[in-house]
Amino acid sequence: MKNKKLEKIIIAITAAFVIVSLLLVFGGNIFKGGSSVRKTDSTVMPTATGTTNEIKKDVVIEQDYINTTDTISKVGIVFNRIAYKEGIDIAVELLNGDTILAGNTYNVASIEEQHRTYIEPTSKLTGMKNKKLTIRIYPVVKEDTGLVVMMDKDADTTFTFDNKTIKGTLCFSVTE
Repeated sequence: MKNKKLEKIIIAITAAFVIVSLLLVFGGNIFKGGSSVRKTDSTVMPTATGTTNEIKKDVVIEQDYINTTDTISKVGIVFNRIAYKEGIDIAVELLNGDTILAGNTYNVASIEEQHRTYIEPTSKLTGMKNKKLTIRIYPVVKEDTGLVVMMDKDADTTFTFDNKTIKGTLCFSVTE
């Protein structure tokens, strides 16, 4: 008799644990007002298979891409550090032709390695679907940064690094 009760208690505790775990994993957004509050990347971050060379004092990196969503709330780019430098700023911009849509400067010491560094427009950009946009990265002053950008060397696209065409794509994502 005690074994049947113990078995039922263990089954009930296990079921409650599974339900709570599923709610935490899949339902974390339920109490935040629904899925419209949660931002998701609308482009898949390329898998990093390497890095660019160091972003040195005269280097400009430009990645062109065709945007696949109507709206853009932010663009994330992934950096890695090869040297620890203080007091150096790097600029990251999103452009439509010669028009800067969003941009920011970051102290390289504050950039988290292998995490997205975001540029965000002052307000959500609309009407962006199928537009050719450019991500531009460069040192603010003429100094070596100690940073590289994570990249997918096997991608069927190209970007420019120091006015040279490089096969691959930078690791970036666009959030609606």
